Amino acid sequence: MEKNRIDNLKEIVQFAYEHTAFYKKLYDHIGIDVYKFNSIEELPIITPQDLEENSKDFRSDEKLYKAVMTSGTVSSPKILYRTQADFEKSVENECIFLKWAGVNENDVVCIIQPFGINGYGELTLEACKKLGVFAIPLGDVDDDIVIAGIKSFSPTILDISPSRLIDILEKMKSEKNSIRLAMIAGEQINSNYKREIKNRYNINVINQYGSTELDCLAAEKIGQDGLHLVPNDFIFEVIRNQLVVTSLYHKGTPLIRYKIGDVATISGDILSLIHI
Repeated sequence: MEKNRIDNLKEIVQFAYEHTAFYKKLYDHIGIDVYKFNSIEELPIITPQDLEENSKDFRSDEKLYKAVMTSGTVSSPKILYRTQADFEKSVENECIFLKWAGVNENDVVCIIQPFGINGYGELTLEACKKLGVFAIPLGDVDDDIVIAGIKSFSPTILDISPSRLIDILEKMKSEKNSIRLAMIAGEQINSNYKREIKNRYNINVINQYGSTELDCLAAEKIGQDGLHLVPNDFIFEVIRNQLVVTSLYHKGTPLIRYKIGDVATISGDILSLIHI
């Protein structure tokens, strides 16, 4: 690992130790000196169960901007906190993804993804705002409302889940629309999905990958295969075939060596998710 990455890792580890109850207790218990460690392998792996059971202890003492929550049981969702800087950095990364997808100021982006505490629609909306792109924040609404929005606003791009895209396109297959691109996220797709959408509806598909816990992580680029990892802001590892991620910027809820649970491989800056 390059020296600047080690320095950034040490900075977030020291921050987590000094500003959260969870990492202070954990690192003290296993005898890690956060001011002297030399490699990421010396640090323990954190699991989703750790986060579910200790959400309040993961919360730092920084001034907070918002909370997010994963879907799941009422009794044990994963709750995470964001500082203003956390949110703004995630928006910057979503801007990178939009540029990779070829989104430009002449496009109209219809966001058909959840907003609020369980959603990430705000990231796309704020990224569009920063790039000067007109956005329609429909959210996770009924199909009839989505179709009415598409007819009313003539979007060129949909931000949508893969299964929802097929449902909407099937219901609109007899009608002409202006959609040229779908940015999909939220579900894994098989190798034929993009080809089928292109052949049946003449719409290109760009896959984006992230998680509620860590926001934007990887995305495809127009004309290039593979999910390209977002540069600079994370350390990605594959341990026993599972993706482990360290955020170098989240300070509301620091996540250091967090095992997302997805089975994956990494080659260079390309992430490949394995369907099981």
